This record gives sequence, structure tokens and C-alpha cells, in this order.
Amino acid sequence: MHGAANPRARKVESVRVLVTSAPNHGHFFPMVPLSWALRNAGHEVLAAVPEMLVPVASGAGVPTVSIGDVLLEPHENDAPTSQNATDAALVEHVLDFYVPLAGATVDRIIEIARTWRADVIMHPSWEYAAPIAAAACGIPSLFHSWGLLPVPQIDEAANAALAPLRRRLGVDADRPAANLSWVDVCPPSFAEHDLPGGLPMRYIAYNGSAVLDRWLLEEPSRPRVCVTLGNIPIMGEHDYVVATVLKALSTLDVEIVVAAADRLSVAGGLPPNARVEHRLPLSQLLPTCRLSIHHGGAGSTMTSIVTGLPQLVLPQMCVQYQHARQVAAVRAGEYLTPEELNPDAICAAVIRLLNDPGPVAAIRSLRNQLTRRPSPAEVVQDIERVVAEHHSRTYVSRMVRDIERVIADHHSRAFLGGKHHDR
Repeated sequence: MHGAANPRARKVESVRVLVTSAPNHGHFFPMVPLSWALRNAGHEVLAAVPEMLVPVASGAGVPTVSIGDVLLEPHENDAPTSQNATDAALVEHVLDFYVPLAGATVDRIIEIARTWRADVIMHPSWEYAAPIAAAACGIPSLFHSWGLLPVPQIDEAANAALAPLRRRLGVDADRPAANLSWVDVCPPSFAEHDLPGGLPMRYIAYNGSAVLDRWLLEEPSRPRVCVTLGNIPIMGEHDYVVATVLKALSTLDVEIVVAAADRLSVAGGLPPNARVEHRLPLSQLLPTCRLSIHHGGAGSTMTSIVTGLPQLVLPQMCVQYQHARQVAAVRAGEYLTPEELNPDAICAAVIRLLNDPGPVAAIRSLRNQLTRRPSPAEVVQDIERVVAEHHSRTYVSRMVRDIERVIADHHSRAFLGGKHHDR
């Protein structure tokens, strides 16, 4: 047990955990290991996700139901191709996409939670429908981080924008829907800020499943470098970024493996020291590599940390800039902005990162911080405890309301009886 337990709260026999997520692989994947641990402990888990994420969730071995096609404007083909590094741009991005997403999905999540009789709703950052739906259903929500917490201004702006939605659903419009607790998978020295009530948990890298080719099991003959820009490129000149990286690395004595999303095309011919692999999980590729070059997504950043690899981050949008700056701040790697991106800069950074022991030591220190944390199986016990405590508080509150109602009824009858007697 990892926290002070309420002696009055008994362990719940079985918890029904509804898992929700925005339509993004990197938002859902970090919750998979804890979902497995919950099921292994005898609890029930159901993922309620947008249609495009159904194959991802069900492919992870989590029972899944679709909440429909909720793809919104910023994910369409005519979306902006870039985003600057400011917090204001990040707030605008969340207000433009994730706040409307909550409005489009919350009624369906409430319906599923009530029909399935969920005890708690687990969700990642920016999945604002979950805590609102949980509050409307009278059940707790559990926030699961993807690693580094986004800047707090985002949630502040989103919660203000969501007040009308909470009001419509009868949820306190003046106070943001609160999580019962939250799962913290970020190394302490990598974190920029903290939230109270966290449940520390070891980060377990899950990036999907695949049938592996034999070459991945063999020892590489020269340093292997992974290049990835995530699962669903949204903003940024991704084809140009990959082509620029390949041009830079073509002159070095390294083996390049591009772990590419289905939508990513590699323009022009590949250099002889490169190969492109689609749908290859980073958790299987990175342990064979010496360096990770990526876009700064949470999954790529955290998987590189738990693998112990120095990183060259090439951010394009969103929290990618935050991750990039923090990787450099803890000296676990370097980053280049889109304006700095060119073959010479990439080549120089790669040479430094392959030969400097400093970033390797820094990244392994972060990894060691995580390995000392409780496993998902141990955190399940904490979830059982906090859900039991919530049930206990709810039971007591209902008892108090029932007693108050009985007393009020008694006083009312006594008052009416007295008036009748006076006549």
C-alpha cells in the first residue's frame, strides 16, 4: 500500500474501470499496462474510445466499445501544418480540439458508464469528458499521466471553457470536475511541476504489438539509430523532417531504422544505411539502438527514457516542444527547432550524442528513478483503496441525507399534528 489507508474503507472485491481517451495512440497507450494489471487482479476494464481508436484499444487486449466517429477539424487534412513553441499556442490547440471533443463525446460516455455500471473512469490528459461524465454519474475519475504533465494554464483555460457543458449536465459549473487521484509515471527529476494526490507508478513502455522480423533479434554490426515521428503525424512537415534526417545520417557509419506511421511517406530514395519499418513498436526497436531521434511525443520520449537512450528531439507542435526543452534541461539529449533543422546541425548533434557519455548517464538516472517505483500491479491496490474510500464516503453521505430526510419528515408531521390539535 502506498499511502495512508482509511481503516473504515474495506477492499472492494471487483472494480469496473471505464477507460476513455482522445483519438490519439499516444494518449491511450500509457494506460494499457495498468489496464492489464487491473484485469489480472480480477477487475473489469472496458475502453470507450472514438471509432478510429477501436482497433488500437482492442488490439492491446482491452475489451472495447466505440463512442462513434468524433474526428474534429484540427485532425483533418486541411489543418495547419505548423504550430509555434509558446504555451499560448498550446492552449489554443487544446481549446480548438480537445474542448469541443469533450462536448461531442460526453453524453455517449455517460450512457456507457451508466449502462455498464462503471465504478471509476480512467483517462489521460486533455480527455475532459471523462471527469465531467464521472461527476454526472456520481462516480470518481482517475487521471493517468502520459509522463511529463502539460503546463497548468491549459487545464485552467479548458475548465473555464467547459463551464457551460458542466452546467448543462448538472455538474458544479463553478468548480472543475475533480479527479479522485492520478497516476504519476514521470521520473521526479524530469517533472516540471506536480499535482497533489499522485500515485507513483513505474512507466511500462507499450507502443502496440507486432510480429517481429528476425533482423531485430540480431546484434547490429554498427550503431543503430531510431528515427520516428510518432503514430499519427498531424502538424509539421514530417516528410521533409525525415528526408533531412536521412540526408544527415547518410554520411555516418550508423544503421538507420525509420519507425514510420502509415501516413508517413519517405520522399526520394533511401540511403544504403537506412530501412523503413511500419508499425514497429518502439519498445521492441529502441533496446537495440544507441540513439533515439524523434518528434517529442510523450510515448517516444518516455520509451527512450525507460530504454536508457539519449535523444535528439525535433519538435513540430503541441507538447513536443515542452518535452524537447525538458530533455535538454536534464541533459539527456538535445533538440532542434524547425528553424534550426538542417543536415549539418543534425549530423553534429548525432556525433555528439553518440560519443558523449553525459547524456547516457543522465537518461539512465531517469530510468533508475522509474524502476524504483511501484509496478502497475502494486498500484492496483491503491486504486482499490481509493475506490473503496469513495464508496465509504458516498455511503456515509447517503446515510446522512436519509437521516436528515427522516428528521425533516418527523418535524413536518409534528408541526402538522400540532396545528390539527390546536383546532
